[in-house]
Amino acid sequence: MENITEHKKSLNASDPKTINVPSWKNFADHLVFHNRFTGSDEKENVCRFLDKIISENKLTYSIPKGAILYRGRKITEDEIRKSNGINCGFDEKQSGVPPYRKTHNGRVNIAGIPVLYTAAEQYTACAELRPIKNEFVSIAEYEVAEDIVVADFVLDNIPSYEDTPEGMLFLKDMFRSFSLPVTNELIDYLPSQFVSEYIRIAHEDISGIRYSSMRHIGGYNIAIFDEEKCRFVRSTVLRCSKVKYEFKDINAEEILEL
Repeated sequence: MENITEHKKSLNASDPKTINVPSWKNFADHLVFHNRFTGSDEKENVCRFLDKIISENKLTYSIPKGAILYRGRKITEDEIRKSNGINCGFDEKQSGVPPYRKTHNGRVNIAGIPVLYTAAEQYTACAELRPIKNEFVSIAEYEVAEDIVVADFVLDNIPSYEDTPEGMLFLKDMFRSFSLPVTNELIDYLPSQFVSEYIRIAHEDISGIRYSSMRHIGGYNIAIFDEEKCRFVRSTVLRCSKVKYEFKDINAEEILEL
């Protein structure tokens, strides 16, 4: 398989209409159950499709220097007492990404490759941790150190390709996969990890990925590839005072889309 530099050059003139975009399910099954580490037509076509729409700025979102992002960790009463004060959460080291060898698999990262997972809002950062009533959460504020651009995988922002329904469906399912809960991290995260790793390596101007939160409808998570792109500001402690669940009826069409 050609190297990434040669691969990118060959894709500049690609037309999404000429790319045989697989369904997200077929791509995910191929990656998980058949071919993880070597080249294949399925992977090549997915990469070509991503390259095309990213190069046209149809999958990007700009975050200005000085923007504040939030990162949460559950914290115990004993840990709060050890901090500098009742309103102080984890310090910069404890709030940041773990060391390489302690980095576990995540939606956007493979074990051993740390990524700074943040949220655009404080509430979203808390909700992603699923605290129970009266649990404490340490929320760290991070200031974006420079203007950055991230890949935009927010469900409401799917770019429109009227003549490529396969591409539209692929993006819809891919965006959903970045937000849905998983049951087996080693397997279920593989497709989103592949996409994230490819973007991180092949598109050096992309600093991370923004995707929808399923814990806070309307909220966004932002995974930053390089922790140095953000500066730790401070941390505070919040206590979960209420947990609320809402339910609604679903129809047959919605079930088929699950």
